[in-house]
Amino acid sequence: TSLVTIDLPESITTIGAKAFNSCTALESIEIPSGVSQLQHRTFQDCSSLVNVVLPETITDLGEATFENCSSLTNINIPDAVTYLNYALFRICSSLTSIDIPVGVTSIQSLAFFGCYNLVDVTLPNTLATIQSEAFEHCTSLARIVIPNSVTTISGEGEGAPFNVCRNLKTVVNLSSLSLEAGSSDYGK
Repeated sequence: TSLVTIDLPESITTIGAKAFNSCTALESIEIPSGVSQLQHRTFQDCSSLVNVVLPETITDLGEATFENCSSLTNINIPDAVTYLNYALFRICSSLTSIDIPVGVTSIQSLAFFGCYNLVDVTLPNTLATIQSEAFEHCTSLARIVIPNSVTTISGEGEGAPFNVCRNLKTVVNLSSLSLEAGSSDYGK
């Protein structure tokens, strides 16, 4: 579509599933302050989307909401969000850094899969779970600190959360989990 920007009314509270899916010319959007939920795949495949302003009222970002938003370089996740859904930022290949707010307890599968330029990730001390393939193919990620609050890291081998993170050289493990160093990408 040729839609470049959108002005949404302040009266809306939810943006429905796939509402702006594949709006490939969309570059910028500011979500009104009354919105508490973005349903699944709201902005999926919006390949020109660079700027998204999310209000602090959002508690649910939906599944695969920003998947394949390949021009998105950064985003502020609202403090009210408690988990990062399945494939939320999958293949956001221009995303370079992300601050995950205090209060987030779970990063679900594929949340940052294929964020090739992601260099800096800050994990909060409230994080309990990192699911399989959460950061897989984040090939620019060089360092990660696993907070002491983490009790579950799921997936192993090709399903490991940090699989094919070829530049990941430093893992600071503050959790009580026993982590095994080594490559899980089987030479791929």
